[in-house]
Amino acid sequence: MSKLNKYNEWHQGYRQRGAAIEEALGQTIFEAMKSGDFEEARKSLRKARSTFKHKFCLLLYASGTDEKVAADLVKTMDDPLTQEEFQNAIDLASHTPASQPLTVIMTLLERYKGMHLLLLERPNEEPPEGPIRIRTPDSIWFDSLKLVAELAQAIIVIGNFGFHLIKEINYLGKAGLRSRVLVYVNKNLYSFKGDDFEKLDKWSVVDVDKAVEYAAAQAAG
Repeated sequence: MSKLNKYNEWHQGYRQRGAAIEEALGQTIFEAMKSGDFEEARKSLRKARSTFKHKFCLLLYASGTDEKVAADLVKTMDDPLTQEEFQNAIDLASHTPASQPLTVIMTLLERYKGMHLLLLERPNEEPPEGPIRIRTPDSIWFDSLKLVAELAQAIIVIGNFGFHLIKEINYLGKAGLRSRVLVYVNKNLYSFKGDDFEKLDKWSVVDVDKAVEYAAAQAAG
């Protein structure tokens, strides 16, 4: 059997196993939302994370960089980046096609941690390749991300600096989830805990299980 056929066979099973996560995730969020109070639901899910049986990592992804939009949004942060920090972040953004690190992360996460990688995305006609994909209407997409992020063991960022990605990371910081964020840059995963890039904890992408274990253990703020 060729490597491609082996991967396709594995990926088919991966998606089938991931269906249980989708079902459990939907049911848990539905139960939390019964109160009708979004913030209470979010707090409830934060407490439920430790007992949620289907462990997963949330994937955030941007396919391209819009430096002007990124710079404008950074200015709205409570603690904005300096111009040097911002330019360093842009320069360090990985331009490696996402398929390679995604495949490595997906396979090793499941092999060593029994976890799936999950992506929330807007409705589209693309085939559901790669991670578990949950397609959510634009009108509720960002609120859905807020709820799903509370249950994730870690949040893995792959890609460049797009408007939505920076908005998402900005929100995670305000929500006290920044310490659970891992950023993929040039074959390494960096902890997003701290402000000095040179001093951040980092792991090779092949040690994604160790990186996720670290991030998962970080308390929400």
